[in-house]
Amino acid sequence: MIIDRVFNFDIKYNKSHFPIEFALGEDHKSLEIYFNYSPTLVPRETSACQSLECIKRYAPNKINDKNFLDLDTVELVNIITLSLFQEGEYIGVRHSGDLPQLLVISEDRSSLGFLKRKISKGNYTIKLNIHNVLSPVRVKLQVRAEK
Repeated sequence: MIIDRVFNFDIKYNKSHFPIEFALGEDHKSLEIYFNYSPTLVPRETSACQSLECIKRYAPNKINDKNFLDLDTVELVNIITLSLFQEGEYIGVRHSGDLPQLLVISEDRSSLGFLKRKISKGNYTIKLNIHNVLSPVRVKLQVRAEK
């Protein structure tokens, strides 16, 4: 196992990128990345507060319009995606809400969103693309390389 980590993010990481670097000292047959996070749904109270702030900022004339947005039923989601690079060269990204994700990269086959390629020695970067995190989120990341 190359990486076996848990990361915790909250609203201060919203709309940011979090790089995780690792190196391979030799060529490998494939790279496997396990990626999961929770919760995906922002708690209702936080969703309502965030929605109200957006209405105040972007549609202040709608603040008292009960037909505009029902704060009791609004659901917001936390969204994090994963990108992979080697020596700064783009290998891929998976923009999918399907969780957990088991991503495979190899010369023979690669998961949707990733290029088929040889897993050669060198420096790699996984970027956690934090598109929307409005409540505390726990991310599980594991990376394995098969020789």
